[in-house]
Amino acid sequence: MRDRFVGRTDIPLAPEGAEQARALARLLPALQPGRCVASPLMRAQETARLLVEPIGLGVETDPDLREVDFGAWEGKTFQEVRAADPAGVERLENLSGGFVCPGGESLEQFSARVRGVADRLTAHPSEVVLAVTHGGVIRALLCHVLGLGLSHFRCFHVAYASLTTLTLFGGRGVLTGLNLTAAGPLTGGSRPLATETR
Repeated sequence: MRDRFVGRTDIPLAPEGAEQARALARLLPALQPGRCVASPLMRAQETARLLVEPIGLGVETDPDLREVDFGAWEGKTFQEVRAADPAGVERLENLSGGFVCPGGESLEQFSARVRGVADRLTAHPSEVVLAVTHGGVIRALLCHVLGLGLSHFRCFHVAYASLTTLTLFGGRGVLTGLNLTAAGPLTGGSRPLATETR
């Protein structure tokens, strides 16, 4: 399903993704997460279990960590959607106010959902939280926590099986790591953590 609009589609974790999650799990002991909260979608649940089993954490589920619902665009490639709905793609690219994927979730609904989960995840400032979710959710979380408008959503590329780390204070945060992988450096002392699932 790579290079397709995959939001609500509940697909299992790909074998490559499972391998990457096992490698990423080696980074977590240094960060000492106290909680793991995951999207309800299978690919995120499977990733979360692979990440936290070695450190003995359970996996909580928050439905608001699910990916955006792409509606009629779900499962299609960008080229297919552009050919069928060029005006819709233009509104998406401009992040026009009120944009809704046909039959899906509006940007406002998605943004409000992500803001709510961000507030819950950051309610205990001394806690390191591992949030296992999806690329769109991570980008929206970054915009919210860094005090950026949703128009900055596309400024962030979130790689599969990577960690994004934030240090939070007073409802805002500092981005301390983006696209951290088992092969790359890791900065300690950040919270919450978010990982993109394949």
